[in-house]
Amino acid sequence: MSHRDRIHLRLVEEDHSSPTVPESRGQLSFSFDDDNFVLVLADITDASEQGFLDLLDRLHPDVVIELRTVPRFDFGRLSRKVVFRKFDEMNARYDDLIYTLRATSEHDAGLNPVFLARPLSEILHSTPRPQRALVLLDDPKILELSMEVLPNRLGSEPRWNVRRLATQ
Repeated sequence: MSHRDRIHLRLVEEDHSSPTVPESRGQLSFSFDDDNFVLVLADITDASEQGFLDLLDRLHPDVVIELRTVPRFDFGRLSRKVVFRKFDEMNARYDDLIYTLRATSEHDAGLNPVFLARPLSEILHSTPRPQRALVLLDDPKILELSMEVLPNRLGSEPRWNVRRLATQ
């Protein structure tokens, strides 16, 4: 893939803090400094090295939740070792939910967002309580379904702002 063909990531705002708020879509500035209890769902299948690092730097997650059946971090010059060092520097906890649930393929019924909501909610309500969470996905269909299902199933206290990262 040439530099010109590289897919860039952008954050798309979808406010799910209240069921009466109409769905809105637009590019965000990626500033989360004043954002508490934000959950970003990211399809990072085609992420670039810089795009992935920028996402981590701008979100600065307290927890990174793995929902990919093949958790790889070989974007550009990155490796699993380099990315986990970055998580350590950020004090971000990494939670491989797929491994915990013993899912072995992307067709596993347990990967349906309806079933993932409860264990995901347990992570989000764990001690110490995270305020910013990044969920790593590798399937745009699961991302879209998660955007529909998760906001209403994560519990009401605290109310999580669920946002998605889209390719452009």
